[in-house]
Amino acid sequence: MTNNGEKGEFAKYAKGAYHWREYHGSTLSGNVFLKERYNITLNLLKTLHATKTSHVLDVGCGDGALTGLVYHTFHCDVQGIDVTKAGIDLAKEEFAKKKFCGQFTLVEGYDYSSLSPAQFDFVLCSDVIEHVGQPGRLVEEMWRLVKAGGYAIVSTPIRLTEKPLSTLHVQEWFPDDFARFCACRMGKPFVHTMSHPVVFNELYSIYWSPIGGWIRFIINVLYGMGINTFSPEATKKWKFPTLQTLVFGPKEVGTGVEREGQREVPVRR
Repeated sequence: MTNNGEKGEFAKYAKGAYHWREYHGSTLSGNVFLKERYNITLNLLKTLHATKTSHVLDVGCGDGALTGLVYHTFHCDVQGIDVTKAGIDLAKEEFAKKKFCGQFTLVEGYDYSSLSPAQFDFVLCSDVIEHVGQPGRLVEEMWRLVKAGGYAIVSTPIRLTEKPLSTLHVQEWFPDDFARFCACRMGKPFVHTMSHPVVFNELYSIYWSPIGGWIRFIINVLYGMGINTFSPEATKKWKFPTLQTLVFGPKEVGTGVEREGQREVPVRR
């Protein structure tokens, strides 16, 4: 699934389940950028009325941190797939530690044939699509797994420069371009959330310097006080978002790509 910078990206798993540590970390060690990214997806699931009877798939689950949050929040059936054995092993390990129930499967490339079509109420893809060489195939396979009436939730960084800023990203999209790209396969998104203002994104990214470390600490403290600098609400004030999260669906009965007859809900900017 991942074609660019794979060794650099997933060498992080040598340090263990870092997504779990960063989400649940203290004011000193936590990562509120990551926390808000996951929380946006969780809040969307709540808005879409996910329940304990829901079936949820996390595509590119990595160490299973988001999958675990979904299980902890809704106590529903969760599954995760990934192309990295290290990530899958860590996900299973963390679930076992916490006595969570979930299933994790190692897949090759875009072959999800081990999963039955129209099986899931929700298919999640959190900051994965920018890493793959054939994002169209990924989207098509995700949508194949969504059952009638179900939804796909996809998040990805917003393109800011001609070339991706991260060497680990194969491709990034401007918001309208990404919506059109996905619409060809899943229909028009009815939620398009913008978050993570660039000013705080940049400040949060210089944690490796002494001053940057203090800035990161202050942003973490503000988050603990209820001042969320990465939220969609903050983005409306500070402008220039760096993350987009889209919801596609509900999928209609007996269709692949939904266009005509899909419920029209205003796209949020």
